[in-house]
Amino acid sequence: MNSILTICRRLLSENPKTIFLISSASVSICLTLGYVKLSRLRAAKSRRLEPDTVLVETADQWKSVENRFLEAVRKEMVVGFDCEWVSDKDRVGQVALLQLAAADGLTVVVRLCILRGSVPQQLKDILADNEILKVGVAPHVDSKMLLKDHGLHVNGYLDLGWLASTLPRNPPLQRYGLKSLAKDVLSIDLDKSHSVRCSDWEAVELTKQQLDYAAKDALVAVIVFQALFYAHLSFKGKVLAVAMSRRWSTAFPRIAVWRDRAFTQKQQRIKSKPATAQSSLEPSKLQLRPYGRSHTVRRSPLYHNCVLLAPDGQRLCTCDIKKVQWYIEKGLAEEIALEPNVVRLKFEPSRRPTADEQFYLTEKANCCVVCGAMDSYIRKHVVPHEYRRHFPSVMKDHKSHDVVLLCVNCHHLSNLMDQNLRRQLALECDAPLESENAKLLEAPQIKKVKSAAKALLNNETSIPYERKYELENLVLRYFGKNEITTSLLHKALHMESKFENDQYSSHGLKVVRKMSETKGLVALERLWRQHFLDTTRARFLPNLWSVDHGHESIRGRIKDGSSEMLQVLGTQIENN
Repeated sequence: MNSILTICRRLLSENPKTIFLISSASVSICLTLGYVKLSRLRAAKSRRLEPDTVLVETADQWKSVENRFLEAVRKEMVVGFDCEWVSDKDRVGQVALLQLAAADGLTVVVRLCILRGSVPQQLKDILADNEILKVGVAPHVDSKMLLKDHGLHVNGYLDLGWLASTLPRNPPLQRYGLKSLAKDVLSIDLDKSHSVRCSDWEAVELTKQQLDYAAKDALVAVIVFQALFYAHLSFKGKVLAVAMSRRWSTAFPRIAVWRDRAFTQKQQRIKSKPATAQSSLEPSKLQLRPYGRSHTVRRSPLYHNCVLLAPDGQRLCTCDIKKVQWYIEKGLAEEIALEPNVVRLKFEPSRRPTADEQFYLTEKANCCVVCGAMDSYIRKHVVPHEYRRHFPSVMKDHKSHDVVLLCVNCHHLSNLMDQNLRRQLALECDAPLESENAKLLEAPQIKKVKSAAKALLNNETSIPYERKYELENLVLRYFGKNEITTSLLHKALHMESKFENDQYSSHGLKVVRKMSETKGLVALERLWRQHFLDTTRARFLPNLWSVDHGHESIRGRIKDGSSEMLQVLGTQIENN
C-alpha cells in the first residue's frame, strides 16, 4: 500500500491532471479489498461448517498444535470462545471442556477435566491477553467458571449480543443465543439438541458427536462475530479501514466499551440511534445513558487562570477568581493586571513552588482533554474518590492534578472503561465490589411481613379471601397475636428490615490497605493515571501532566523508615 501511495504522489507532482485517474484507482482498490473481505465472509456463511478440530488432553498434544494455533490467532486477533461442563439436577460440575476457534477454522478442544493443574502457560497467556478478543454468547459466565474452577483469568471477552443488538437492521434481531444468531446471520442450523448439550463432558472418552458439537460452537461464534463486525463497518463505509488492520478496537472503538462486560438485553447502558445514515459509531458521538450516578454539567469554567505572585514577583500558582478577590478584599494582595488577572501578595508565603510543582504554574484550557470539546464538560477524577479518600494526607495536598475536564460522552465512556480496572483490583486485592459486598443486609422474614401488612392496609377489599387469610396468618405468627388490628398492621409496616453488615468493608478501603502492604499507594496512583491515558488516549491534557506527578516531592516530605513511608512506597523501598 505504501508503494502505491508513493507512485501516486510522484504522478501527481508531475501532472496535476492525473488526480482524477488516481482518485478512480484509489476507489477501485478500496472496493476490491472490501469485496475480498466480504466475499470471504459470504463463503463462510454458505459453506458447511467443517472445523479443523484438535483434541488436547495432554501437554504434548498442545505442543503439537501450539505454533499453528498461535499463528492462526495472530492473523485476526480474535477467537471463538466457549466452555462445557456437566450440569444436572443434582450438581453443577467444574468446567470440563474449553473450546477456542481461530477464524481459519482451526479449533482446539481442551479437556480441562484431565489436564487439571497442568494447563500450558501459552494457553493461559492467550486467555489473559486483552488484545485477543474471545467472542461468544454469555462469555462472562464461562470466564467466571474458569476462574473459580481452574484459576484461569480471561481478559478481552466480548459478548456477541452487543454487536447483534446494535446492528442497524430492519427488522432488528430479537434473540441473541448462538443458535438464533447462526440462523439469522449465517443461515446455518446449529445442532443444540438436549442429548448432546447436557451429555457427560467428563466421560473417559468423548464421542464424535460431542467433539463436533463443541468445536462448532466455538467456530460459529467467531464467524458470526466477523459477519456482524463487517456489517457494522460496511454500514459506515469503513470496510477498507479494518481490512488492513487487526486491531478491532481501533477500527470500531465501541468494542473497548463492550469488552469484558456482560450483555443484558433489557438494561443496555449504551443505546444506538435508529438505523439511519446519521447513526454514529464513533466514541465521541455515542448516545449513552449515564453509568452509575448522574453528573451535573459545569455552567462555569473550572480554570480562571488568575496568577498569584510572591512579593518579589515570583509566580506561585494559577488560581480561580474567587481566591484572588478574597486576597484583595482582606488587604493581603494588590492587583497588578486585569486580563489576565494578576495579583501580588503583600506578605511572604509559607513556601515557594518546587521543581516538582511546576504543573500548578501553567495555564489550563477549559476543554475536554480527550476530544477537545469546549462546552458541556464535567470534572473527572482520574484516581477515583473511593480510593483517594483513604490516602494519607501527604498524597491529598495536590490532588487537583488528577481532576480533569471531559465532555459528557467522553466522561461516560471513561467511567465505563474504569470498571475493568476496578474488577481487576477486586480480584488482586480480594476486595469485592459493592454489588457483591452489601453495606446493608435485609431480613427476608421481616420484609415478607412488611409486604403483607402493606397489602392488607392498601388493598384489603380486592384481595381474594384465601390470599387474605395467608397474609393475616403471616403477620399474626410473627407477632404471636391472635387478632389482626389496624395498629398491628401499621406496626408491621414501619418495622426496619435493613441493618448494617458488620462484615462490610468498602472495596476502596480494602484495595488501599492491600496496596499499602505490598506495592504502595504511589503504585496505585500511577496505575490509575496510566489506565486513564491508555483507555482515553487524551490529546489535550495540560502541559506537564504526568503519571509520576508529585512522587519525588512525596518522597522528600516523608521520613525514612516511617510507617507512612512504607504505606506510600510499599515494598519497593526494600528493592531500592
